[in-house]
Amino acid sequence: MQIYMAPMEGITDYVYRNTFEKIFGGVDRYFTPFITPTSVKKFQTKELDNIDPEKNDVNMVVPQILTNNPDHFMWATEEIKARGFSEVNLNLGCPSGTVVAKRKGSGLLRYTDELEEFLEAVFDGCDKIGMNLSLKTRLGLDNPDEFYEILDIYNRFPIYELTVHPRIRKDFYREPIRPEYFDYAYANSVNPLVYNGDLTTISDIASCFEKYPKVDSVMIGRGLLSDPGFPAAAKRMILTRKDSNSDSVINAVTNKAISIKPEYSSTDISGYQTEINRLFEFHDILLEKFRERLSGDNPVLYHMKDVFTYMSVRFKDDERLVKNVLRSKKLSEYQTAVSILFEYEKNK
Repeated sequence: MQIYMAPMEGITDYVYRNTFEKIFGGVDRYFTPFITPTSVKKFQTKELDNIDPEKNDVNMVVPQILTNNPDHFMWATEEIKARGFSEVNLNLGCPSGTVVAKRKGSGLLRYTDELEEFLEAVFDGCDKIGMNLSLKTRLGLDNPDEFYEILDIYNRFPIYELTVHPRIRKDFYREPIRPEYFDYAYANSVNPLVYNGDLTTISDIASCFEKYPKVDSVMIGRGLLSDPGFPAAAKRMILTRKDSNSDSVINAVTNKAISIKPEYSSTDISGYQTEINRLFEFHDILLEKFRERLSGDNPVLYHMKDVFTYMSVRFKDDERLVKNVLRSKKLSEYQTAVSILFEYEKNK
């Protein structure tokens, strides 16, 4: 049972990932926001930060690449391998309009001949340099039935892991997932599968592993950002229940994620208070690290608001206090509003 952190552009950079690992853990592999190599053959500063071995654990971090050009892909891959990484991930799922218009991300899925030609080139290149190549994909661009042909193409290549997000591009993240297409992948993929999509509770994870016993890993994005402690809690609760020979791992879990670091663990896991304290700790460390790294209060404010937007799902019963945080115009106002919210939560 492995849990991966999905790449979230603008949020899950090396600062976020390292802080998350320190405070919560429970994640086995972290995928970077996508790198976009070009003919210039030069990484942007933020891309360099995300593949710097002094800032990233090369055994846990997987750089993701977004391109439709084999030469650009291989240049980036060779640079990444030289830094000690053993795997890269190809983004074939991004639904952004600007990305799709350039036939990148999920935009390449419409052009299956180009897709196959591209994959032939990059898998050949990765084989020559001894690099593992995984893919993250959607079902297609406009119609989920596109996935039948797309999976047939994927089956022609030695994909290290195939992460399937069972939505099409035009679904973005609003429309319901289409589980029947992951069912098809489970029955027909020759490559190892990773499930990704709408996993927001411990019971979601338990249900996934129970339904797909040959799937060893899941990838979580928005759910993990909303409740950072629940992957570690899921592992402890599900695996403990499995060890006790339960009839069903689902019976072990509730929809309330309780996250407790090992040093806090006891027979009593009703640790909502502990979780809030750790969430506050996580928030404050992120804030300080972004203040060290970014120039000026406004970039820090905007970055923290992005992070808090996902966290705010946890506080849906405190709408007024959440709005005060998100409406902050200055960093000092933001800090005050967050402190009031967290203090209120701790005293519930």
